[in-house]
Amino acid sequence: MILLFCLLGRLMIGYSSRDG
Repeated sequence: MILLFCLLGRLMIGYSSRDG
């Protein structure tokens, strides 16, 4: 489950960076 959180966090960061 920890891996899932790590993946989610990375995705969120990626999206944030893409947004601006």
